Amino acid sequence: MTVVVPAILLIAGTIYQVLDRRIDRLDDRLTGQFDRLDGRLRGVETGIVEIRTQLKYGPHATALGFKNPAIKVVPLTQKTAFTASETVSGVFFDLTYTIVQIERDHMTIRVDGRVANMRLDNLVVTVPFKVGELTPIRAVAAPGVPTIYLAILDKIPPNQAVVAIGSVDTSR
Repeated sequence: MTVVVPAILLIAGTIYQVLDRRIDRLDDRLTGQFDRLDGRLRGVETGIVEIRTQLKYGPHATALGFKNPAIKVVPLTQKTAFTASETVSGVFFDLTYTIVQIERDHMTIRVDGRVANMRLDNLVVTVPFKVGELTPIRAVAAPGVPTIYLAILDKIPPNQAVVAIGSVDTSR
Protein backbone atom coordinates (compact mmCIF):
# COMPACT_ATOMS: atom_id res chain seq x y z
CA MET A 1 0.00 0.00 0.00
CA THR A 2 2.87 2.37 0.82
CA VAL A 3 4.40 1.81 -2.64
CA VAL A 4 1.09 1.87 -4.52
CA VAL A 5 -0.01 5.36 -3.37
CA PRO A 6 3.21 7.12 -4.45
CA ALA A 7 3.16 5.19 -7.76
CA ILE A 8 -0.45 6.26 -8.38
CA LEU A 9 0.44 9.86 -7.49
CA LEU A 10 3.48 9.73 -9.81
CA ILE A 11 1.37 8.36 -12.70
CA ALA A 12 -1.39 10.91 -12.04
CA GLY A 13 1.18 13.75 -11.92
CA THR A 14 2.75 12.61 -15.20
CA ILE A 15 -0.64 12.36 -16.90
CA TYR A 16 -1.54 15.80 -15.56
CA GLN A 17 1.69 17.34 -16.95
CA VAL A 18 1.22 15.70 -20.37
CA LEU A 19 -2.40 16.84 -20.57
CA ASP A 20 -1.48 20.33 -19.33
CA ARG A 21 1.17 20.70 -22.08
CA ARG A 22 -1.29 19.49 -24.73
CA ILE A 23 -3.92 21.93 -23.51
CA ASP A 24 -1.37 24.78 -23.59
CA ARG A 25 -0.35 23.90 -27.18
CA LEU A 26 -4.00 23.65 -28.24
CA ASP A 27 -4.72 26.98 -26.54
CA ASP A 28 -1.76 28.60 -28.37
CA ARG A 29 -2.98 27.26 -31.72
CA LEU A 30 -6.55 28.37 -31.12
CA THR A 31 -5.44 31.81 -29.91
CA GLY A 32 -3.42 32.32 -33.10
CA GLN A 33 -6.37 31.26 -35.23
CA PHE A 34 -8.75 33.52 -33.32
CA ASP A 35 -6.34 36.45 -33.66
CA ARG A 36 -6.19 35.94 -37.44
CA LEU A 37 -9.97 35.60 -37.58
CA ASP A 38 -10.38 38.74 -35.47
CA GLY A 39 -8.07 40.66 -37.82
CA ARG A 40 -9.99 39.46 -40.87
CA LEU A 41 -13.32 40.42 -39.28
CA ARG A 42 -12.00 43.90 -38.45
CA GLY A 43 -10.93 44.25 -42.08
CA VAL A 44 -14.41 43.29 -43.26
CA GLU A 45 -15.96 45.73 -40.79
CA THR A 46 -13.70 48.54 -42.06
CA GLY A 47 -14.63 47.68 -45.65
CA ILE A 48 -18.35 47.83 -44.84
CA VAL A 49 -17.94 51.25 -43.19
CA GLU A 50 -16.06 52.51 -46.28
CA ILE A 51 -18.75 51.20 -48.64
CA ARG A 52 -21.54 52.76 -46.55
CA THR A 53 -19.65 56.09 -46.48
CA GLN A 54 -19.14 55.97 -50.26
CA LEU A 55 -22.83 55.21 -50.88
CA LYS A 56 -24.05 57.91 -48.51
CA TYR A 57 -21.68 60.72 -49.51
CA GLY A 58 -20.87 59.79 -53.12
CA PRO A 59 -23.81 61.81 -54.50
CA HIS A 60 -22.70 64.87 -52.49
CA ALA A 61 -19.20 64.60 -53.94
CA THR A 62 -20.55 64.16 -57.47
CA ALA A 63 -22.74 67.25 -57.03
CA LEU A 64 -19.58 69.23 -56.20
CA GLY A 65 -17.99 68.01 -59.44
CA PHE A 66 -15.71 65.25 -58.14
CA LYS A 67 -14.86 62.40 -60.49
CA ASN A 68 -14.48 59.15 -58.54
CA PRO A 69 -13.18 60.71 -55.27
CA ALA A 70 -11.73 59.00 -52.22
CA ILE A 71 -14.24 59.64 -49.44
CA LYS A 72 -12.99 59.27 -45.88
CA VAL A 73 -14.40 59.70 -42.38
CA VAL A 74 -11.64 61.55 -40.54
CA PRO A 75 -11.32 62.29 -36.81
CA LEU A 76 -10.81 66.04 -36.40
CA THR A 77 -7.75 65.88 -34.20
CA GLN A 78 -4.22 67.07 -34.72
CA LYS A 79 -1.86 64.50 -36.20
CA THR A 80 -4.71 62.49 -37.73
CA ALA A 81 -3.50 61.12 -41.05
CA PHE A 82 -5.50 59.75 -43.97
CA THR A 83 -4.41 58.55 -47.39
CA ALA A 84 -5.77 58.68 -50.91
CA SER A 85 -4.41 56.99 -54.01
CA GLU A 86 -5.80 57.36 -57.50
CA THR A 87 -4.87 57.72 -61.14
CA VAL A 88 -6.15 60.87 -62.85
CA SER A 89 -5.63 61.33 -66.58
CA GLY A 90 -2.83 58.76 -66.49
CA VAL A 91 -1.05 60.41 -63.52
CA PHE A 92 -0.72 58.35 -60.32
CA PHE A 93 -1.30 60.13 -56.99
CA ASP A 94 -0.39 58.47 -53.68
CA LEU A 95 -0.72 61.09 -50.95
CA THR A 96 -0.96 61.18 -47.17
CA TYR A 97 -2.81 64.10 -45.57
CA THR A 98 -2.06 64.93 -41.93
CA ILE A 99 -4.09 67.44 -39.94
CA VAL A 100 -1.65 69.93 -38.44
CA GLN A 101 -4.01 72.49 -36.93
CA ILE A 102 -7.75 73.02 -36.62
CA GLU A 103 -9.24 76.47 -36.27
CA ARG A 104 -12.85 77.62 -36.23
CA ASP A 105 -13.04 78.49 -39.95
CA HIS A 106 -10.19 76.45 -41.47
CA MET A 107 -7.76 73.61 -40.92
CA THR A 108 -4.16 73.23 -41.94
CA ILE A 109 -3.14 69.97 -43.57
CA ARG A 110 0.33 68.66 -44.42
CA VAL A 111 0.56 66.68 -47.66
CA ASP A 112 3.27 64.08 -48.25
CA GLY A 113 3.63 61.43 -50.90
CA ARG A 114 4.10 60.94 -54.59
CA VAL A 115 2.56 62.41 -57.74
CA ALA A 116 3.83 60.67 -60.85
CA ASN A 117 7.63 60.90 -60.44
CA MET A 118 7.52 63.90 -58.09
CA ARG A 119 8.03 63.42 -54.37
CA LEU A 120 6.14 65.76 -52.02
CA ASP A 121 7.33 66.35 -48.49
CA ASN A 122 5.79 68.63 -45.92
CA LEU A 123 3.54 70.59 -48.31
CA VAL A 124 1.17 72.69 -46.17
CA VAL A 125 -2.36 73.50 -47.39
CA THR A 126 -5.10 75.50 -45.66
CA VAL A 127 -8.61 74.12 -46.15
CA PRO A 128 -11.73 76.20 -45.40
CA PHE A 129 -13.79 74.56 -42.71
CA LYS A 130 -17.05 74.89 -44.63
CA VAL A 131 -19.11 71.97 -45.83
CA GLY A 132 -19.12 71.74 -49.61
CA GLU A 133 -16.28 74.14 -50.38
CA LEU A 134 -13.70 72.83 -52.86
CA THR A 135 -10.05 73.54 -52.10
CA PRO A 136 -7.48 72.92 -54.85
CA ILE A 137 -4.14 71.57 -53.78
CA ARG A 138 -2.27 73.76 -56.25
CA ALA A 139 1.23 73.16 -54.98
CA VAL A 140 1.06 69.75 -56.68
CA ALA A 141 0.41 71.45 -60.03
CA ALA A 142 2.89 70.86 -62.83
CA PRO A 143 2.56 70.59 -66.61
CA GLY A 144 0.42 67.57 -67.41
CA VAL A 145 -0.56 66.99 -63.77
CA PRO A 146 -4.25 67.52 -63.00
CA THR A 147 -5.24 69.50 -59.91
CA ILE A 148 -6.40 67.50 -56.90
CA TYR A 149 -9.17 68.97 -54.74
CA LEU A 150 -10.21 68.41 -51.15
CA ALA A 151 -13.64 69.21 -49.71
CA ILE A 152 -15.41 68.63 -46.43
CA LEU A 153 -18.70 66.91 -47.25
CA ASP A 154 -20.13 66.74 -43.73
CA LYS A 155 -19.28 67.35 -40.08
CA ILE A 156 -20.19 64.49 -37.78
CA PRO A 157 -20.55 65.41 -34.09
CA PRO A 158 -18.64 65.44 -31.88
CA ASN A 159 -15.33 65.62 -33.79
CA GLN A 160 -15.33 63.92 -37.19
CA ALA A 161 -15.64 65.08 -40.77
CA VAL A 162 -16.31 63.36 -44.07
CA VAL A 163 -13.78 64.54 -46.67
CA ALA A 164 -13.59 63.94 -50.41
CA ILE A 165 -10.28 64.00 -52.26
CA GLY A 166 -9.83 63.74 -55.99
CA SER A 167 -10.04 65.44 -59.34
CA VAL A 168 -12.94 67.66 -60.34
CA ASP A 169 -14.77 67.88 -63.65
CA THR A 170 -13.88 71.44 -64.69
CA SER A 171 -16.26 71.41 -67.67
CA ARG A 172 -19.25 71.89 -65.35
